[in-house]
Amino acid sequence: MNALSPALLQIVQIYHQENRPIGVVEQISCSGKWLSVFGSENQVGMAFNFSGEHAVYGNIDPLPLTKLQCFIGKNPVDLARHLENKSDILSLSLYLAVLNCLSNPLNNDYRLNKLGFVDSKCSVFDFVREEDFVTVIGAGGVIRQLGQRRNIIHVSGMRPQSSLISLVIGKEIAQYPENIVFHPVEDNADLLACSDIVFITGCALVNQTFFELMPLIKKARIVCLFGPSAMILPDYLASLGVDYVHTVRIVDRDIFLTNQTQRSKNNVESGVEYHLIKLKK
Repeated sequence: MNALSPALLQIVQIYHQENRPIGVVEQISCSGKWLSVFGSENQVGMAFNFSGEHAVYGNIDPLPLTKLQCFIGKNPVDLARHLENKSDILSLSLYLAVLNCLSNPLNNDYRLNKLGFVDSKCSVFDFVREEDFVTVIGAGGVIRQLGQRRNIIHVSGMRPQSSLISLVIGKEIAQYPENIVFHPVEDNADLLACSDIVFITGCALVNQTFFELMPLIKKARIVCLFGPSAMILPDYLASLGVDYVHTVRIVDRDIFLTNQTQRSKNNVESGVEYHLIKLKK
């Protein structure tokens, strides 16, 4: 059973409670490091697939996805249940992409406000204080933003440091961002135990290390999950102890699909909005 299976049950329950049609799968897309799923009810979701320079689990062959063509025109929940007991990284990524696809229309302003969640629709992490011990598990856009602060930022990840820093050699030698300290994943337990603020990449939902990391957090004031893979139902994340989610909402399916299929930039900027959602009062 997939560790995210309770999220699927919760999502389906909300669809039934709100009398929403679940619709059918229209398209599955694999573009660079992202898997995307498109549904007929204005649904679209994505998840990281650990390919290319991120292939820490070995090379990812997307061709097995062609065997899933039989799910086009079928209920997306059936696709999720087909993937539920598979443990390869491609299936885990696609499973989360299906959950994110189903979650996207549920993550609307009306529903978030009704739950008491606060969507700042910005990327300013003003909850970080200068004296805070800040740890980031995984690397992503938050590194650039946190690098502008005075805090020392402790970063643990599976990628090589060379892909995350800039080295400038002149009369002096400088490394940017200057306030980043890199750690091997073996340091995670010690880092998380003493952190005041913890940022965890949404990729940890893909490989499900999220469920190993959360018990290691002992005294953090804030846990923030970040990245496009964290599009999943925010009330589910709140139940797991997450305080903030910094993620995307796909607002223009057509533009997003064009960007993914043509791989114009191989990024997720087109057709999306970034949101910072406070899940707890």
